[in-house]
This record gives sequence, structure tokens and C-alpha cells, in this order.
Amino acid sequence: MQPNNNCTDHNNTICISLLPRGCNFRGGEFQDEKYDHIELAEMEKVKNAALDKHSWLEKNVGLCNQQPTYADPVVTIAEVNAQREV
Repeated sequence: MQPNNNCTDHNNTICISLLPRGCNFRGGEFQDEKYDHIELAEMEKVKNAALDKHSWLEKNVGLCNQQPTYADPVVTIAEVNAQREV
């Protein structure tokens, strides 16, 4: 069986791989001075939300790639849009 490569494209793969690097959070502080005005609790909240979405996306892309091309998709567009809005 061939993996279903319709679930990802080159741009999504790049975005997935860059997400952890986008969270430039080390030692409890962001490394950029332009974020100094944001409270640490808010930074943690955003970081955790981004990592949660990232893990959801990786899990579902992996499941989708395991499916044969003729099978129903693991994730529907409605589920993806619901994840985007939360």
C-alpha cells in the first residue's frame, strides 16, 4: 500500500518542522527584547497552546499518511478548522 501523500504538502511540512523553533523560549525567558512587556504566564500559555496544536497536527498527519489513498480521511476539514479556531 502506498501512503496517502495528499494529506501534506511541502509547505505544511516546512511549517510543522519550524514550529518548535518559532517558540524561542529558553530558561523561562524569550530571547528577544521586543517581548519583554509580555508576562511570563502569557508566554507559557501561548507556548503550550502552540506545542499542543503541533503535536495534534503531527499525530494526525502521521495517521493520514498511513491510510491507503482510497480510505476515508482520518481527519476532516471541519476538525482541522475547529483546531484552528481554538
